Amino acid sequence: MGRTKEHGEKMREVTRWKILEAAVALFAEKGLSGTSTKDIAKEAGVSVGLMYHYYQTKEEMFSAIIEGASHEMKDLRKMLSPPHFESGIKTFVEEVVAEMQKGLSLSRWMVLLAQSTDFDRQLISELIKSVSAEQAQFFVASIQGLCRLQLTLKEEFRIPTVEQILFLLAENHQSGT
Repeated sequence: MGRTKEHGEKMREVTRWKILEAAVALFAEKGLSGTSTKDIAKEAGVSVGLMYHYYQTKEEMFSAIIEGASHEMKDLRKMLSPPHFESGIKTFVEEVVAEMQKGLSLSRWMVLLAQSTDFDRQLISELIKSVSAEQAQFFVASIQGLCRLQLTLKEEFRIPTVEQILFLLAENHQSGT
């Protein structure tokens, strides 16, 4: 009996995640106003009725996405706070590159967050604790730019290596001091 309940809960979580991933992809591509709940259900491969079981409106889905991002921001703050900044930047860039290699998901999330919240502002304010405002803005713009390019170019996009990104950041850091 317990295994069946656990299985059911796991399936509900998988379905919820499929719906949110579909919403992120469509919101990043078409925007909130250009995306219908019917579009999201179709992209997720679920019925509209099932989707409404999880989320009553697309705005509710959007809020769930932003809430999830705020949890990620807390982890990122810890990673980039002094005295862990140098290793945190490297880890962050490694994670970005690894996710970009897997597909478009991270880029969709990053572009959506940049359009809809003050995610960039929060990230820059965390970075300013360790580097100048100019360096922080350069870093955030670089990551956002890579994500936008990946979404635009898709298969033609060539993901830079971690070393290439860190080199550019180090060059910017040296010229900013």
